[in-house]
Amino acid sequence: MSFGSTAYASFARINLEMNGRTLPSWDALTHVKRIGWEAAAQAVAMAVLPSSLDLTSHDDEELETDILSEN
Repeated sequence: MSFGSTAYASFARINLEMNGRTLPSWDALTHVKRIGWEAAAQAVAMAVLPSSLDLTSHDDEELETDILSEN
């Protein structure tokens, strides 16, 4: 599951709880809307991750270690 789909699922659940309206499933969204949710999720991640992290690294274990060591 991607970060965009996770964010959308949370949004859909909150929307259902707040006003009882069911939103389309992730798979029912157009490609452009899914890309939009992916971009939004990336923007949030970049805003909350420490700016000192090298986000170009593809070593997930190293990234996790860096995040955990800063807390």
